[in-house]
Amino acid sequence: MEVVDHPVARSGGTLSTAGNLVFQGRADGKLVAYRATDGSVDEEVFKLSNQDYGLLITAYMVPYTLGYLVSGQLIDRWGTRRCATIFLLGMSIATVACGLARTFHELLAARVGLGIAESGVVPSIMVLITKWYPRERRGFVVTMHQALQSIGPVITAPLVAGLTLSQGWRTSFLLPGVIGFALALTWYLSDRVSVPSNVVDTTKPKIGFDALRFVPRTKNVVLGLVSSKLPQLESQDALVDKIEEAGKFMPLQNLALSPQCGFASTMEGNLLTEDQQWRKLDLVAKTARQVWQDA
Repeated sequence: MEVVDHPVARSGGTLSTAGNLVFQGRADGKLVAYRATDGSVDEEVFKLSNQDYGLLITAYMVPYTLGYLVSGQLIDRWGTRRCATIFLLGMSIATVACGLARTFHELLAARVGLGIAESGVVPSIMVLITKWYPRERRGFVVTMHQALQSIGPVITAPLVAGLTLSQGWRTSFLLPGVIGFALALTWYLSDRVSVPSNVVDTTKPKIGFDALRFVPRTKNVVLGLVSSKLPQLESQDALVDKIEEAGKFMPLQNLALSPQCGFASTMEGNLLTEDQQWRKLDLVAKTARQVWQDA
């Protein structure tokens, strides 16, 4: 099965990759930059003792860990588009604040903010994967995400250290911070489609099957291809063709067939006899058995 052809699905992998490579490992990578420049490159560098170094690690890890207790609830309530954008913006602001810090306490406060903000990014990515990837592909995507999360610190540390030695320690914060703003904007512009699982009345020409590509793969769609208002019996072959056309945009196992609505959709009912109603229901059953062999 193919992953959903939608900007959010495609950007999900991109954001996972970019987010992990840019942000994961920042907690230690940036501190490596500090240690590397201690007394050798920049006269403004903080003279970190081992105790100070430990405090900076703790200032990040404690709020990062505790943040997981609430970030998921926020995502469930307000969605990934709003929350992930806020979390990414928070991370970027905190990173820039680290680069602009003038005192150790300012740096410490920025690290706390970084830990709080970053605690919501990984859950947002996981929710995005659940929303936009089918179950058959989800395990692969999750393992790739975890692999990137492990590779991030390995790649980030030497890159940040090299950037620090060549451009100064403040640049090693400011540049990722600016990249973070771009990631936040990308996420906000991409994660903007939320289609509920409902009956799609496709008997009307104005509804196109291509709209199905925007439906999350965790949802099922019932195609109302059989009219409940007109007495004429639809062609079974035509129904099969329409279902196969819809299958180009959404997996068949996520699709179903039904009349477009109830036969008595108004108080006086529709102009169909009881026999015509039964024939239409029988047509739905026969068509379903032809398309879905296990129906």
